[in-house]
Amino acid sequence: MLILVLVAAVALSSCGGTDLTIDLSTNVDGKKPPAAQLASATADDLGAIIAGFRGRPVLVNVWASWCVPCRAEAPMLGRTARNADIDVIGIHTGSSRAEASAFIDEFGLDYPNLQDSGASSIQHALHVTAMPTTFVFDADGVLRGRTDGGLTQARLDAMVAEVIDR
Repeated sequence: MLILVLVAAVALSSCGGTDLTIDLSTNVDGKKPPAAQLASATADDLGAIIAGFRGRPVLVNVWASWCVPCRAEAPMLGRTARNADIDVIGIHTGSSRAEASAFIDEFGLDYPNLQDSGASSIQHALHVTAMPTTFVFDADGVLRGRTDGGLTQARLDAMVAEVIDR
């Protein structure tokens, strides 16, 4: 069993400067570790997490369990997380933690998913106005692509190629 462990150390100013480690462990044999799913995160946390991936391209997908296009693209994102040379992070917003967990289980998503903090701070910081919205960052952490709304396989492949081929 190959386990890829990705850990991001995040300083939370709201906790008086206390460090919080969000463990983004994923098991690439298809089994997700429950502790890695739906940890609450803020926009500052996401910035630190992306910085923690420096040296590897990252795809960030903002989704909601009620979103029809999110449901359509979930299997594609799961395949990309398993097969492409890119790290995938999901950011759930807009529905309950229980609904999000059911969505993750239904689609067998084994990449890390974070819960946007109660104030939808990630959604607001990234100027997300449509569900889903997908971002790709290159290995240097530079935003290289954004898609508002659902992805097609061709668009997803093009976004991934943009950051892998750099």
